[in-house]
Amino acid sequence: MGSSPISSTKKLFMSSTKWADYVITGVWFSTFPHKHIAFVRLHEDLTNDLKYPGLKVSKTEAIGLLKKGKTIVTAKWNYSSATWTMGAKVDYFKHLDNIEYLRTDPDTDKTNNLDNSIDLNRS
Repeated sequence: MGSSPISSTKKLFMSSTKWADYVITGVWFSTFPHKHIAFVRLHEDLTNDLKYPGLKVSKTEAIGLLKKGKTIVTAKWNYSSATWTMGAKVDYFKHLDNIEYLRTDPDTDKTNNLDNSIDLNRS
């Protein structure tokens, strides 16, 4: 059986360069009043590793970090190498309903989007 990407203490990050200030490895969704990301699993990027186990933070807290100039990216779990790979840059926007939401930069790789992150509602 493969190692768990969320709870493991072994080195699961194979990068010699800093991706961002923080890395999102999973999300919790809310369905009220519509499906959106309510919480994220946030890790500090230590350049050659991620700070484990990471923290469950609200989308409001993550947006607050972005507003302070911190950078956040998603990470994708690579099952064949049992390591994280860098995903997409995370940003936020204010919707017409005046509520702020997290989002990733749109690109052609849908696997690195927040909606496709590890769904921690099921863990």
